[in-house]
Amino acid sequence: MLASKENIPIKEIPLPNYNQYSKELTDKFGISYPAKTIPFYSLGNLSEIPSALNKSKKGWGWDEQSDVRYIHANEVPKVSVVVPSYNQGAYIEETIRSILLQNYPNVELIIVDGGSSDDTIEILEHYRNFISVSISEKDRGQSHAINKGFSLASGDLFFWINSDDFANANAFNRLVEIFQKDRSLDIVYGDGLALNESTGVTRYEPGPFVHNRYLRFAAIILSHSIMWRREVHCPIWEDLNCPMDAELWLRLFPRRKTVHCNFAVSTARTHAEQKTTNSEKWASKWKEDYEKYIWPSYPSISQFDWKLRCYEYRLVQKLYNIFIRKNS
Repeated sequence: MLASKENIPIKEIPLPNYNQYSKELTDKFGISYPAKTIPFYSLGNLSEIPSALNKSKKGWGWDEQSDVRYIHANEVPKVSVVVPSYNQGAYIEETIRSILLQNYPNVELIIVDGGSSDDTIEILEHYRNFISVSISEKDRGQSHAINKGFSLASGDLFFWINSDDFANANAFNRLVEIFQKDRSLDIVYGDGLALNESTGVTRYEPGPFVHNRYLRFAAIILSHSIMWRREVHCPIWEDLNCPMDAELWLRLFPRRKTVHCNFAVSTARTHAEQKTTNSEKWASKWKEDYEKYIWPSYPSISQFDWKLRCYEYRLVQKLYNIFIRKNS
């Protein structure tokens, strides 16, 4: 079976109507469309944004900022950033500051909270003048929140980051520069960092070589290290609780022009409540998502072919790291 065909769903995937979402949200919360972009200052945002609530933090995102490479909003594409959130008060301030301190002049920051009961709302209020859209209400989970956010997005480029992760310094400057050099590009994906919250150790996570044949390898793309054009955007499948990003890549990547950038775009935290870390809590949801929803919706691959592809995938990635990444 051709890899391009195996990534075409054989069942209709129930996807939301963004126009309906947008109308409901704008009516309910009095949101204007397009939303305002966040304030930008030509000398950088660090001295202009509210002081950090967490006084113990230092370094990037706290008392350090990105370079100012672009001054005028009309000279660069608008970047819409969607942040789904629920009870991540311990981390979301760093997420917000990592976006504000990109010092990129054309950013639309949309935060969709699921009705948090911790100090998330206090943090959102603290930064409210630097957030384009902030919504807090009970929702149907992370996938629903992401779709609500993108239904309100008016940018040229889309970026999604979870509220326990943060963008790295100069990420937007570097990503946009790639898009500006090649206007035919649809997707730019990169490497990432993984921060172990309990030990404080940071690990580098290189992005792999992406091909249609390998899109079924779930962790092939780091969801916090990818940006794409609004024209190719696909809604998230809301029935999925865990691998909503892995399924999205099956629909987003085929027939698109993509490039891999060899730098860490963002940092993802590993902590006790994370879906990919807390296997005891989320194992049944991961299993259900794949067995009940994803695999019955796509063409099957024989066990023999899959084993061969696993060997092939490991070999290709090894060669990619040796001959391509090290020389780029």
